[in-house]
Amino acid sequence: MSNLAPKIKIRLFRAPCIYRCEELVMVIAASNTITIHAMPGKSDVVGAWLENIVSSLQETSGCLSYSAVQSHSEPDLWLVTAHWCTSQAMESHFRSPAQEKYSELMGLKVVRSLEFNCHSLIQ
Repeated sequence: MSNLAPKIKIRLFRAPCIYRCEELVMVIAASNTITIHAMPGKSDVVGAWLENIVSSLQETSGCLSYSAVQSHSEPDLWLVTAHWCTSQAMESHFRSPAQEKYSELMGLKVVRSLEFNCHSLIQ
């Protein structure tokens, strides 16, 4: 039987922020994901930008984790995932200047597509 699971290699960094939560118990109230398809041959440029973005979010209030991974089987595919203590922390993050970095990345013409999703897990 062939292995149908996609192979993912971790390329970038986690920015754990669990101690910024009001409790020391990790409760994920909200999450967001960004799926990025780099233009062929531009994955290294996208990876460098994502490294910068992830690193800059280490101080975000309410952030439990923020990471980016590159697919091993599809090198032009990246998945950015963030987990939040509260939906309000996630929404505040969406209004932060850090979000402009994704617009700047798109402006470099190195991204074929970018899909953004968010989920409130606790009401």
